[in-house]
Amino acid sequence: MSFCRARRLSVQPSSRERILAAIACQQTDYTPLCFLLASELTRRAGSGAVLPFVRQQIERGIDALVPLPSVPSAPHPDVTTEVWSEPAEPYPLLHKVYHTPAGDLECIVEKAWDWPHGDDIPLMSDFVIPRARKFLVEEEQHVAAIEYLLPEPTAEQIEACRRQAKQLKEFARENGLATRAGFDRLADMACWLCGQVEFATMSLTAPDLLEGVLDAIWRHQRRRTEVLLELEPDILVKPEWYGTPFLSPALFRRFLGPALDESASMAHDAGAKLCYLTTSNVMPFLETLMDLGVDAVFGVDPVQGRWDLAEAKRICAGRMCLWGGINGYMHIVSGTEADVEAAVRNAMEVLAPGGGYIMAPVDDVRIEPSDPDREGTWARICRNIDRMIATWRSLQ
Repeated sequence: MSFCRARRLSVQPSSRERILAAIACQQTDYTPLCFLLASELTRRAGSGAVLPFVRQQIERGIDALVPLPSVPSAPHPDVTTEVWSEPAEPYPLLHKVYHTPAGDLECIVEKAWDWPHGDDIPLMSDFVIPRARKFLVEEEQHVAAIEYLLPEPTAEQIEACRRQAKQLKEFARENGLATRAGFDRLADMACWLCGQVEFATMSLTAPDLLEGVLDAIWRHQRRRTEVLLELEPDILVKPEWYGTPFLSPALFRRFLGPALDESASMAHDAGAKLCYLTTSNVMPFLETLMDLGVDAVFGVDPVQGRWDLAEAKRICAGRMCLWGGINGYMHIVSGTEADVEAAVRNAMEVLAPGGGYIMAPVDDVRIEPSDPDREGTWARICRNIDRMIATWRSLQ
């Protein structure tokens, strides 16, 4: 089944210009509707490639983004691992040790009934955080080993990224579409390595340790960002779901601000816009994000995350683009068509006047693996997306 009901429409040659104008807070011919995350729609489009879903969006008259490839990442070749399980109550304990030239790092998790990773503990997984008995990084002596888990990309990895990007960029040029790159998560990586509670408390109790962790991660991500910007994307996306929920604005500026400020400068020097992705507790951080050079914030949510749409519009008008306005889960995945229509009308009424707004579901449109009626949920998603597009189009 294709992306709901595809309707053949001519490609809008001004799609790229429209998106970039909206990010620049300029008035456009109409408010763009542009997905940033839509895992279920991408998966259903088929083949595991990015272009089938992009084509389906074009057919629906949506301003689609072409995502450029990420830079592969793998531990240093000198790193070896050991994984084993031990009996425990209420669940067995799964151990993973990384042996690095700078010392060992060990993570221990409860292998509960819903553990999705088999007999392994991935380095980057939200499932680790609530199940961890021991996190990889707990002391300053562990920081040096992070460099071996997150080494610089190799020449071969960089060349592979460039080859993959070439075809996607050509497609974007032919169809007048904007491109995006990047998805490295600084605050989130710190939480995967140290834990969310520890991330929040270290900012007060062990600031030197937290700065060391973040510096080690950012050195890795800075080089990856340089490679991605060499691809000349229109938009660099920097996601940090775990930044605003766990730090005050002052601590955010101290610990995450330097990397965000440098990301913005790097993007702007390369002719790209910086989109910061964050969804929860963002209102107290809007001024900080603008001060640090963010061009657009994706995550504006009318249901969750304590967003005040009208106040966000007032604060950001003419200075930073707001991207979102619809809740991906409560409206698109589990809501009714009436819910969706009301949400679209409210978002357009509050956020669209004066420009500087891109409509999208926040943050993702996906079906959970535990859903007992996946096909029924998919049918509802299709109905709700049809209603979202029809309502949006009627208000253009």
